[in-house]
Formats: sequence, C-alpha cells, structure tokens
Amino acid sequence: MSLLKSLWIALRGYFRRGRAESEMNEELQFHLEMEIENNLRQGMSRAEAERRARVSFGGIEQAKEASRDAWGLRGLADIARDLRLASRSLARSPGFSGTAILTLGIGIGACAIMFSVIHAVMLKPLGVREQDRLVFFWENNLELGIDQFTQSVPNFVDYRDQAESFEALLGITSGSINLSDGNNRPVQASVVNVSAGFSEVLGWPMITGREFTANEDRPGGPDVVVLGESLWRERYGADPNILSRTINIDRQPHQVVGVISEAANFFSEVDVWKPLAADPSKVARDDHWVTVIGRLASGVTIEQAQAEVDILAAGLREAHPDTISGWGAYLEPVYDQVVPAELSRGLTILFAAVGLLLLIACANVANLLLSQALARDHELAIRGALGASRWQIMRQLLCEAAVLATGGTLLSLLLASWGVGLLRLHPQADAMLRGEQIVLNPIVLLFIVGVGVATVFVAGLVPALRVSRPDAAASLGTASRSIGLSARQSRTRSALVVVQVALSVVLVVGAGLLLHSYQQLQQTDPGYRSENVLTFQITPDNSAYGEREHRIGFFNRLKSEIGALPGVAAVGITSGLPFGDGTTSLNVFSRDPSAIAPEDSIQASWRIVDTSYFATLDIAVVDGRGFEVTDNGNDPVIIISRNLAERFWPNESAVGKRVSPGRPDNIYRVVGVVEDIRLQDLTGISERPQMYIPLRHWTGWPTVSFAVQAEVDAASLAGPVREVVQGIDAEQPVFNFNTLEELTGTATRDPQFQSGLLGLFATIALILAAIGIFAVMQTIVTQRTREIGIRMALGAQSGQTLALLFRQGSRPVLLGLLVGAPLLWPIGLLLEQQLFETSAWEPTIFGAAALTILLSALLAIAMPARRALRINPIEALRAE
Repeated sequence: MSLLKSLWIALRGYFRRGRAESEMNEELQFHLEMEIENNLRQGMSRAEAERRARVSFGGIEQAKEASRDAWGLRGLADIARDLRLASRSLARSPGFSGTAILTLGIGIGACAIMFSVIHAVMLKPLGVREQDRLVFFWENNLELGIDQFTQSVPNFVDYRDQAESFEALLGITSGSINLSDGNNRPVQASVVNVSAGFSEVLGWPMITGREFTANEDRPGGPDVVVLGESLWRERYGADPNILSRTINIDRQPHQVVGVISEAANFFSEVDVWKPLAADPSKVARDDHWVTVIGRLASGVTIEQAQAEVDILAAGLREAHPDTISGWGAYLEPVYDQVVPAELSRGLTILFAAVGLLLLIACANVANLLLSQALARDHELAIRGALGASRWQIMRQLLCEAAVLATGGTLLSLLLASWGVGLLRLHPQADAMLRGEQIVLNPIVLLFIVGVGVATVFVAGLVPALRVSRPDAAASLGTASRSIGLSARQSRTRSALVVVQVALSVVLVVGAGLLLHSYQQLQQTDPGYRSENVLTFQITPDNSAYGEREHRIGFFNRLKSEIGALPGVAAVGITSGLPFGDGTTSLNVFSRDPSAIAPEDSIQASWRIVDTSYFATLDIAVVDGRGFEVTDNGNDPVIIISRNLAERFWPNESAVGKRVSPGRPDNIYRVVGVVEDIRLQDLTGISERPQMYIPLRHWTGWPTVSFAVQAEVDAASLAGPVREVVQGIDAEQPVFNFNTLEELTGTATRDPQFQSGLLGLFATIALILAAIGIFAVMQTIVTQRTREIGIRMALGAQSGQTLALLFRQGSRPVLLGLLVGAPLLWPIGLLLEQQLFETSAWEPTIFGAAALTILLSALLAIAMPARRALRINPIEALRAE
C-alpha cells in the first residue's frame, strides 16, 4: 500500500473514529456472544461459558487496540493527545511560551517579508507574454567603452526589415508632452512613442478600442493616441465614450483610438502612447535614441538570433563606415534588464540575512525548550520509569515545539502583513522593488507554512534528543535536586549559544560594513551645491515655441520673473540636472594636437546650460570663463570638465583648444574648464568626463530643467514659481518640483535601504542572542542554587561568585566569536561589490562588532548573576 493511501485511510479513520469504534464494539460483542452460545451448547454453565469465551479471545481491550493499530488511528490519536497536553503545559508558563512565540514570530515574519519581495521582484512573471522570447536589442561600441546603447532610427529600420530571427521588433522612445482638452487644467504627461503592434507583441490587453495600425505608424500618418488606464480613469472618469473624443497634445488635436490596461506600465506609469512613425531619412545613422525590444521567432534561441544580428551589424558597418564604424549589437533577455544583477545580489544578501536570523531564533527557542525540559527532568524520569519509550518522550517535546511554532507562524502572518505594508511605503519600493506587487499571496503564505513546519524540527529536535533519555535513578534520587546540569546537557546548551553568537557575528559585521559604506557615500562631495536649491521642469511645445527666438524669449522671461521673486538668489537652466533626467553622452575628438590621437575619442557626458547655471550650483570654473550672453552659434563654444581637459591636454591649458563632439564637422572652441561633478553615480565609478554647450546654441532640447537657488526654504518657492509660469502661459504645464538635495539623495536610497534592513536584522539577532545567553545563565543559577549557597556559607566573596558565573557564561560567547570569524570570509566576498570606500575586511568594524556582542552578552549574564548574589545560604540549603 502506498504511503499516501495509508495516510488517507488513517486520516479518514481518525475523523470517523466514533463510528468505527461503535462498529468495532458491535462486531466484537457479536463474536463474543457467538462463542458463549457455542460453549453453552457444550453443556457449560453461563458463567463458565462467558469465562471460556473471554479466555479464547485473549482480552477484549487488546483486540480493540490491535484493530485501532490496523486502522492507523493510534499514532494520530497519540499525537492529538500530546498536542492537547503540550498546549495545557505551555499555557501554565505564559512567560516562557510568549517569549518563544514572539521569537519565532519575528524570525518567520522577517523571512516572509523578504520572500514576498523576492517573489515579487525575482520569481514572479514580468507581466509580458512569453517573457523568455523577449529580448532587448542594444547597440554597443567596445572600442569606445560603450557596452550598452540605444539604436539609431536607420539602424532599427534596417534590422527590422532584414532580421529573420524575430517575430517582431518594436522601437520605443519616451518623453513628456503637454496635455490639454478644454475641460481640465493643462498637465504634463508621460508619453511613449512605440511601433504598431506593441500590445499584441508584449501581451498587454486593450480595455477599449484598438492599438495603432501599420498605416498610422508611418511618417505623416494620422495623429492618433492610445491612453493609459490610469489617465483614462483619473482625468476622464473612465468615460466609456472616450473613443469619440479628441485631445490636444502639445496644442495639436489627436484622436483617441484606444485605452490600454495598466499592465502596460512595465517600467513606469505611461499616460499616453503614440505611434513611433520612424523616418530613417530624417535622422542621422549615428543618432542613437531608440530602445528596441524584439520577440524571437518560434523555435529560435537567443544564441541563434545573436549570430544573425552579428552578421547584419557587420554588413551595416561595411555599408556605412563613416557613421557607425566600430558599432555592433547584442541581445539581452528582458529579465536581465528588468531585474539587474546588482538588485538580485542585494536581495539575495538580505534574504540570506533573514535566514540567519531565523536560525538564531530557532537556536534561541531550542535553548528555551531545553531549559523547560530540564526543569521537568523529574517528570520525564517518572514517565520513563513507568514505561514510556524514548520516542514517546521525544514526541511530547516535539509537540510542544509544534504548538510554539504554530503560534509563531500565526504571529508572523500579522508581522509580515504589517511589515509588507511599511515596506511598500518606502521611497525605494516602487523604483527598486515594484512595491505594488509585494503582497502576501498564496505562494508566500505557503512559504510561511513551510518555514513554520521546518522550525518545529530545527528548534525542537535538539532538546527532544537531549532529554528523551532521562536517568531515572539520578533524576528520582535525592541527589537530583542538587547536582545541577549534567556535562552533556551543559555542552548542548553552550553549543546552542555558540551557534547564536557565531551567526550574530555575521549579521552584525555585515550591517556594520554596509552602514559604514552608506556613511562614506553620504559624505561624498558631489561637486555642486545641493542645499536649498529648488528644481522643476517644463516642456515647451513646438507649436508655440518652435522657433529659436520664441523659445529663448520664453526662457529669459521665466528666468527674469522667477529671479525677481522674494527669496530667490539665482536661477539656472539646463537640459538635465544631476541625478535627474537628461542623461546623454557623446564621443568627443580633439581637433588640436593632444595626448589622444585625432582618430580616437573619449566618451563624455554632455549638458545644455545657460549663462548662470554654474553660478547657481556653485560649480567651480578652474580655467577660462563661463558662458556669456554674447556667445552665439556663429562661433560655437564649449566648456569641458577638468578630467576631459587633462586627458586631452595634460599639463597645459585647454582654453582656446578645439574639440568635435559626435561628428567631425561639429567643431567647438573651449572657453572654460570646470570641476567634474557627479551626474548619475555618487561613487564616481561609472561617471564620464563632462562637457557643456550653451543654451543659445541648442534650443531644441524638449524638456528643460530650472534650478532656483533660494535664500529661504526652497520648497516654499514651488507655489510662486508655478504662478509665474501660468501667468506667462496658462497652457504651459510645470512639473517635477524637487529640491536638488532630494534628487541627489536618490543615489543613497539603495544603500540606505540595504544597510537599514540589515542593521535591523542584526539588532534583532543581538537581542535574541542575549535572550539565549540569559536563559542559559538563569538555568545555571537555578540549578546551582545549593552549590552557590554552600560556597557563600563557606566564605566565598561576592566577587568570586560573580567571576565564576561570568567565566562560565562568557566561554560560549568567546567560542561563538571564534566560530563566527571564518564565516566572515564568504560574507566579505558577497558584500565586496556593494561597498564604497570600505574594505570588506575592515578590522575596526570587526572589532566594533565583537565588542558589541560581548557587551550584549555581559549584560545578559549580569542579570542572573546579580540574582545569584542575593541567594541566602541558609534558605538555599533549607530548600533542599
């Protein structure tokens, strides 16, 4: 009979045991009566016939027990009885039970919270159809150090027309628009321009209407849009007649043809979808700005597609050597882009940390259970003397662990629900963890139950094995009341403390390293002034500000009126603020003799800025000058950073030299050199050198950012600034109000999140380890009350007694520190890539962690030791 069938029969028999017992009694009584009748027919008296019948049966109760064993009921009934007994026993010790349940609840709850994050971010499907067939199609130029870049429109069109390994290729660009419809206030909205068929390719359903057609996705095609679900519901009240409406985008009428599900908010929330309408004839082949996603054809692997892409890329390089020499292409699974390796590594570290925390909690509860069991040594010895087997005693203790684990699991559900709610409120939840998807779904609940079951054995097995063989003679004899812990029992309890301390060392050191790294990152000078600077953005549409002079005039008027506001010290304009939008880079060539060969280039980040940008952000000009009003397009000028100047012209001034950003025919004269600043990476590891172009040279950048240096609280200027913009142009939305400190702070949110969580886990681990040490010392003092009384009666001083107890309590702590030391090696390797200006083998952090654990342990030892000093020798001896 299979195990599952046997289990099913046993469970069915257990829940139908009343009926089964009744049927069994009737059947046994029937057979007994038949035997009695047979004996009576042989001439026996009634009494003799009944006696002989019972003798032949061998005992009614024994027969019943044999039947119950055949049904498989006895084991279940015994477990149910042991569980009831365990519940009553634990209810008599509410302090012990509450501590154990709280400990397990915290450990399981922490695991549940982190698993819900892991499931939402790393394990849950991405929300696209057949994600294994979706890839990002990037371009790269390894010679220039560019390992991932968007495609140019001509390249995208050529790949789309020639590649046979793909079912479809989608071109995607994103930006912002000004949305107005006559009924609501004009707003800035996010827009994605995308190829026709995107809904079908990515598996995003339409709520109403349709997506673009191929005829609409062409240069000069009709102006149509698809609305995102959130915009449709919030701005238009989920209007069922939305398809009959026309809305103004950048002051131009567009027909709404459909509404797409919020499932389309793949990377971020999108308000409006427009056709890409790619026109390769109007865009340079070296102008990279289209993100491409491809769906592999059925049966085609990513390796096969990459082989074809390599051939096509080589053909494009040969056909266009002047513009895309050195450029190639590669495919990346969509999962690897959405869940980058750095995020996976960080979440793995945190999940490993909660795993260690749960092990510490289990060791703590095992110690508490062992203490409870040792206090019941006399009771267990009586059970053994009366015939209880070792398995029966172990089962009783495991049932107690099961009751505690059940309570801890139920508490963990409450803590996990509360913790997930708090986690979703964290600023990084959406950006880093897809916060809206972090929920306690059935898979997470199943994980919690599984962890709860595992803790029964992890926390209950050691004490069950250690106390399931009580020495009846020693436990029941008079000496048992004074001998204290046996050597075997003492070693077990000390070993559990060693485990707790060793695991705590790992958590405390890991938290210390991440916290030190975070502090170093916070103290990094970004190279600009971020204090008390208000930032905001506008997107002037081409309908009203398409001409250069109109746009420049609009900017100058805005700058003048904002600068006249009370409390404003300076105003600057840029295409992209530090740690904001507008990340761009170009290859720049030197046009004067330099350390770099004329045919070689340096990849540099670039920004468009006005004349007062450097002064507003206090970016130091170290050579030459800043931009002036007289700079114009007739004599193109540029300002470069110190790093770029030193790489081109070391040991000489770059002022007056000429450079070509992007193309050989773009020649700019260097008029100034400024300090390098942090634009996107506060560590500076991935930062490129920088260059700046005057605003008057290039006014076509779609979205510009303003920086307002304030003499008052910067945030308080948001309202007056909005009024200024609306006063100049009532249809011009103004958006993304932030302080520059907030923008810069985004660079430290991930480290802050990780160090904060790991620090919380380490603190809990310290508390749990201290509780475990306290439990050991409390038991030692209780078990050695008579011994301590005798010592004090014979003249032992308080200091000697304290020294004895501290010596005994500190041994497992010191051993735990030694055992934990080798575990720091893999932790250092795991954390090495997460640290900034912090060595993974920082001795001061190791020393501080050891000192913290020692102090926590001494505090835990001190409380029971203080109780020991209050023992009255006479009362201690009399109690025996």
